[in-house]
Amino acid sequence: MTETILSRNLRRLFTCGSAAGLVLCAPPLLAQTSPPALQPPPTPAAAPMQRVEITGSSIRRLATETSLPITTIRASDFAKQGLATAQEVLNAIPMNQSSEGSTAAVGSGTGGRATADLRGLGGDKTLVLLNGRRLANHPYFADSVDLNIIPVAALERVEVLRDGASAIYGTDAIGGVINFITKRSVEGAALVVEAYEPYAQGGGHEQRLNLSGGWGDLERDGLSMWGVIDWHQQSALRATDRSFSSTGIRPERGMFEVSGTTFPANFFSDNGVTGNPYAPACQPPDSVALPGEPLCAFDYTRFVDNIPKTRQFSAMARLNKKFGAHTAGLEFVHGRSTNEAQVAPPPLSGIGVTMTGDSPFYPGNGIVPAFPGLSGEPLDIAWRPLETGRRNNFDSSITDRLLASLEGTLAGWDYNTAISYSLGKAKSIFNGGYVIDQRIIDGVAAGILNPFGPQNAQGADYLRNSILSGEYLHARIHSAAVDARASRELMTLPGGPLGFAIGAEFRRDRAKYFVNRELASQASSSGSADAQDQSGARSIWALFSEVNVPIIKDLELNVAARYDHYSDVGGSFNPKVALRWQPTPQLLLRGSFNKGFRAPTLFDLYGPQTTTNSSDTYDDPVLCPNGVPAPGANPNIACGQQQFVRGGGNPDLSPERSRTYSAGIVVEPIKNLTFSLDYWNIRLKDQISELAEQTLFSEIAP
Repeated sequence: MTETILSRNLRRLFTCGSAAGLVLCAPPLLAQTSPPALQPPPTPAAAPMQRVEITGSSIRRLATETSLPITTIRASDFAKQGLATAQEVLNAIPMNQSSEGSTAAVGSGTGGRATADLRGLGGDKTLVLLNGRRLANHPYFADSVDLNIIPVAALERVEVLRDGASAIYGTDAIGGVINFITKRSVEGAALVVEAYEPYAQGGGHEQRLNLSGGWGDLERDGLSMWGVIDWHQQSALRATDRSFSSTGIRPERGMFEVSGTTFPANFFSDNGVTGNPYAPACQPPDSVALPGEPLCAFDYTRFVDNIPKTRQFSAMARLNKKFGAHTAGLEFVHGRSTNEAQVAPPPLSGIGVTMTGDSPFYPGNGIVPAFPGLSGEPLDIAWRPLETGRRNNFDSSITDRLLASLEGTLAGWDYNTAISYSLGKAKSIFNGGYVIDQRIIDGVAAGILNPFGPQNAQGADYLRNSILSGEYLHARIHSAAVDARASRELMTLPGGPLGFAIGAEFRRDRAKYFVNRELASQASSSGSADAQDQSGARSIWALFSEVNVPIIKDLELNVAARYDHYSDVGGSFNPKVALRWQPTPQLLLRGSFNKGFRAPTLFDLYGPQTTTNSSDTYDDPVLCPNGVPAPGANPNIACGQQQFVRGGGNPDLSPERSRTYSAGIVVEPIKNLTFSLDYWNIRLKDQISELAEQTLFSEIAP
């Protein structure tokens, strides 16, 4: 869905409010670039430049001295571009691929999380920080932060480190680091209302309400407090609302993504006859004739949501208090996301749905047309009951973090320490369309349900009483952490001051996954029919250090190293070396080498086992080699169909490793015009991931 200039202006309608009331914003401007990467060394001025901590380093320094490839997006740019969420802010960065999660595949509930993904390496290899510290990962998968919990109105800027940083931050920082930095002081109040109307008709409408306010200036008053409340919702966009996704049958593109579990139902008899009593008429456009076969095929793409119905609520509050050279802070973050996604009605095949010859709906018994070759043999049924509606998954997640921090200067050291506690909760609910397998099996066997046509009054009532509803999966993840770091200039070398930093961190993580066995076990189409409760815990401690050496004027060497120890998967040592050379004010050369790692998450280790359908269709290599059903095999299940995919935690996983090499050049021919070219080579070893289903099926020999 492409956002035009007109739709973007509409999106900005009724924004930029104030305490006195709403005002209309000017049309959005082009995004401003981050400050030029090249700057001559700062010259003495009346007011000394403040040293700050830059993302990717623990040494406080002047921002212009950094050797790291950092992109900075400021809050003023958010407003100019009409960016309403943290995900949209990151989508403005070319090297990032943010995505909004949905339940597009059965059993893959996401709670509607939105994730960041630098360079397409995966959201699990991009570390997301808030004010330089970790947030709790989303309970499902536990491999990334849900961007929905970060209110954009609270931000002062976003810093994106486009380089590995495990030597500073530990796990997950293989692809880079995204640091959301909030304002320190807010005075007054503001109300923002936004609406977004897609240019194309149907679905995807957005609304947003934001309220922020605060009191006090930290530098002037020694005290500041502020808070932000943000609410955002987006309506569902069905696949059929857009022509490019309205069908999985696109002959001009060689696409025929269909399922043999359809309505009217296909069957397979004990004597080897397979067919559909209504083929080739079937029931278009949902079911179409299967070329060359007396069967129907189901166009399941038509029933999927491109964008699920989502709602996000986030709130953040911060209190800062200065005590001489020290500043204490208390920060609370709360986020809640809901995601309502729909997929095709439940596929009922391979679970024992059998019709006997005495059923009134048996082909040729008077209601359903006869089919050649049938003489009363039992039929194995492959059926989707359209009358139950699309399967509707309602996912929700809640994240809370409370953090107390203290920073300042003590005995010549710049220090920063904090203690925090985070809690993430998520749940998945059957919200319609899921049916009780055994009741369907019994209803077809008893002649109550008609899988080949509309239900009579008795069958319709039976189906209504076969619907499952309720919470079937619940997850919790707890994280308690304490960290401390300090830096100072140890000495002055001919090229400048030698900077040094040291720090330590301790974290305790716990995760629990609860499966409602009574509910989930009744629906094979849920993906969680055989899932079990799981739990796990770990302790992590880390030590890290960094030194910044000005070898000569304009030539700087930065060396960092960190050791992390996990109570369940062992330790990892990761160094980093970076070099920055600025021979002239208009030219900068930089390069780096670093090692990184990603420890398996608690979900990677202990996540409940699921059985879902593949996204594409395949031939079973054993039951349907080369597209030909083996003797006695049911082609409605084995040939050209969605196959079962097994997933879940693996307690034998070990950390994945990385090596990253980078080199870059930055040129600033004139003031405020900067060109940069960077090269990265990232090598992964022992990568933790699921093999693509296409790879699995292509590697299996018949």
